[in-house]
Amino acid sequence: MSTAKQKWARLVREWRRSGATAAQYARSAGVNAGTLSYWAWRLGREERAAEPTTKTSASRAQPPAEFIEVVATTGGRGRFEVVLDNGRRVFVPDEFDGAALGRLLAVLEGQR
Repeated sequence: MSTAKQKWARLVREWRRSGATAAQYARSAGVNAGTLSYWAWRLGREERAAEPTTKTSASRAQPPAEFIEVVATTGGRGRFEVVLDNGRRVFVPDEFDGAALGRLLAVLEGQR
């Protein structure tokens, strides 16, 4: 693993453990929040690619993901609006933890 990759892997682990947003942690660590989010995405993608492709019984138990409409809004600065198929709306800041958002959407979609 390269030195840069090791550095960012450590920072991403520390960020995840901290419970802070990317912006909060990046500010305290003296790094760019966008770069931190990019490395979290990149390292996560590499981990998923390295996982076996066979489905486990746990993954088969979950229904397949449905299409989620994402609507751009002009009213808020730096946020997304996610409209779920059950009518619920979730406003997400532009600097968000993708894993936390995924868990939130899974919970909201499961409560139809």
